[in-house]
Amino acid sequence: MREPKRQNVKRETPLSPDIIVRRCQDAVSDSLPALINHWVAATSLPRSTLQFQANVTQAIVLSVALLSDAPKRKRFSILRSEMSRVEKAASNAAKALRTLQSALDELTPLYRDALYSWPRFTKFEIPRRTALDLDALSNYANMYAQGFSVDKGGAPKMLEFEVLVEGLADAFEELTGRSAKVTWNVLERRYEGDFVNLVETILPLAQSCADSVNLRMSFPGTPFARGRYIYEKTRAGRAMSRTLYHVS
Repeated sequence: MREPKRQNVKRETPLSPDIIVRRCQDAVSDSLPALINHWVAATSLPRSTLQFQANVTQAIVLSVALLSDAPKRKRFSILRSEMSRVEKAASNAAKALRTLQSALDELTPLYRDALYSWPRFTKFEIPRRTALDLDALSNYANMYAQGFSVDKGGAPKMLEFEVLVEGLADAFEELTGRSAKVTWNVLERRYEGDFVNLVETILPLAQSCADSVNLRMSFPGTPFARGRYIYEKTRAGRAMSRTLYHVS
């Protein structure tokens, strides 16, 4: 008896990180302003800001980027160490370039112009411009290093949702000047507040963003469970940096 022919199953090629980030940003940009305006209208806040929208976008993109890396991810303690090394190296390089720029600025103009006219020098950016780029790189690496601080040694459950909550908390606090807190309504027996409402507003968009790059985000299945999760996380203190930087 002949064995049945095996059908070749076409496996999807994993998307590259830059494609994931770009698709996620595109998915967010169309819907986010209306969602934020809806959330602001339900609060006592006077208005949103472009910086707040950028910070919320950053939180979504970072959580999905971490999700895409999950199957092959190193321990977060290792990733944190690697990112910290990049952060410090970029920062030190920026300082060195500023020292170089200062030395060039202090040269007698005749000899400074002579150096600037050197053919090989024209192939490089002015040191202070490169220093700004290195500052941005250092800040970007710091954002990830702080994000990886949520790891306490083991394999955290729903890590990407936790990072999303952390990023939204940073954005909320920068916009409002208030701590990202959740309150327990004893009479209604539910968790509530402006911050938990923000998470509930943004979560479907984050989920849609993950779906757009063929990923699946895990999070508590009910508003009550999510409220309790956020309540416990905000009470325990947050590991991520209070400063957000943009994904470019």
